[in-house]
Amino acid sequence: MPKAEERPEDATLRKALTMFAEASKEPKLTLAQVHALLYVASETRVDSRIDRLPTVSDIARATGFSASGASRLMSSLLKDGLV
Repeated sequence: MPKAEERPEDATLRKALTMFAEASKEPKLTLAQVHALLYVASETRVDSRIDRLPTVSDIARATGFSASGASRLMSSLLKDGLV
């Protein structure tokens, strides 16, 4: 059976899962960070014409954090090189 062509979102999810595997070594992730990473991975759309990344407002809505809390959460993930 021929191998199906991989969709860009599949590659993004695979990359996120690889990042989780690496992150499990150090630093330890909080539940909120895992939730945010899963949301970002599932909602990121990569297209040849336009990339659609979730906004801080999207992340705040998905995680139940305030906008400033979601911003701090994403800053911690950026600092650790996870997003």
